[in-house]
Amino acid sequence: TDVSYAVELESDEQVYHRHMTLTEDWKRLDYGWLESCSMLILQNVGDGIVEISNTYSPTYPSWVLLPKTDMRGCPIDLATIILRSQKGQSRVLVTIYPR
Repeated sequence: TDVSYAVELESDEQVYHRHMTLTEDWKRLDYGWLESCSMLILQNVGDGIVEISNTYSPTYPSWVLLPKTDMRGCPIDLATIILRSQKGQSRVLVTIYPR
C-alpha cells in the first residue's frame, strides 16, 4: 500500500532527510534545524527491530518499528523522541516535513 501526504506548509523550510545508525543505547532523534513539524516519517531501512520512545518514559519502548516498515505522525515535541536498536545495529531514514 502506498500512502501519500499533502499539506500546505507555513514556512519555506526544506524537508529534512537524514539516515541514523542506531545501537542498543537510546539516541535522540536527529531533527536538524527544525523545531516543529507537520509530519515525521521514520522508515526502518535495516534488518533489525527499532524501538521508539520518549524522554518521559525511556525505560520502555512506546513503539517498535519492524524491518522495512515505516511510521508517520505529528509529534508535539521532536526533542523528546528517542530511538534504539533492539539488538545490534539498525538504520532509520528520518524524514521531517516542516510546518
